[in-house]
Amino acid sequence: MVRLVVLRVLENYFRHRWLYLLPIVLMSAVAGAYLYLATPLYLSDGTVYVRKESLLASLNQVRDDGFVWNTAAAVAVTDLQELVRTEAFVRAVIDETDLKAEMADPVRATALIDVYRKQLTVTAIGENLMGFEITFSRPEIAHQLADATIKVYKTWKLNVDQQESTVAQAFFTDLISPLRQELDKARADLDTYLQVNLDPVRGERPLAEQLQIQRYQEVITSVNVRLQSAIEKEESARLAMSQAESDVDQTYLIIDAPKLPTEPETSLRQMAITAVIFVVVGTILSAVAVVGGALLDRSLRMPIDVRHELQLPVLALVADGEKLQKEKNKRRGKQKQAVVPEQPLADLKLEDKPAQ
Repeated sequence: MVRLVVLRVLENYFRHRWLYLLPIVLMSAVAGAYLYLATPLYLSDGTVYVRKESLLASLNQVRDDGFVWNTAAAVAVTDLQELVRTEAFVRAVIDETDLKAEMADPVRATALIDVYRKQLTVTAIGENLMGFEITFSRPEIAHQLADATIKVYKTWKLNVDQQESTVAQAFFTDLISPLRQELDKARADLDTYLQVNLDPVRGERPLAEQLQIQRYQEVITSVNVRLQSAIEKEESARLAMSQAESDVDQTYLIIDAPKLPTEPETSLRQMAITAVIFVVVGTILSAVAVVGGALLDRSLRMPIDVRHELQLPVLALVADGEKLQKEKNKRRGKQKQAVVPEQPLADLKLEDKPAQ
């Protein structure tokens, strides 16, 4: 059985050998094109330590109902990945590099944005470590993009914090003025009431007057408490706005700054291995085609096929007419080459002419 399979595979291969060599030739051509067109990519990466803030800690507390909480690095990675999807963030990053002039062309800008999104990788290395890397065809651009990514991200976080503080400060500033007016009005109402209802010469004020004065005092106390709270919160918002920049620097500390790559990420050896893989794949495809064609072909092509499939003896074989014709033509060609060539005319001797 094994001998039959081997013979059928060999017969099938030699019958259409040029067809079965086609996958190897095509994959070899693809490997050559890959080696010729492949552009070396340079990688620049870095590591950032993300400190867990009080707000972040409060939003990510461990819950008793079984929910999983996110680490500071995971939250930062999610924020950065979402920002990369926005065109404004990517443009701000590219504007920090030497590619800024190319962003004026809409077509080129779209291509650069797509390349940046595909080549940037952000991962959470641990609970507080965030790693990022980017590859580009030019080493200086790869370094600039990696450095600008974390720089623009910190600027965005700073703007968000400052914007929140600015909104909070504006809210409490607008709230303070009406509260002061309300407090002044409550005090004025109390003074007016006391001027109209003077203290009695003898005895105490009537119970109705005492209750009215107490209500005025409660209103003054309530408004005063709200005013003092608004003033304190406005001061806290102003302080938070002034400290936002230092907080961002402390929250996102660069451990490993991006460096200028000196060697491409993909070496010539790796490219050669990839090219060999293409050739191996082509060889496997050819082998599968040869074996599959041999197994699927149920025709009788050799004497062993007749004995195995029909269980009959082979009495005679019909010669291959095409092969016989080729051999016959070959023998005729040899016979023509064996004929002795005629002598040149110059070597012939002239016979004497007969007498007239």
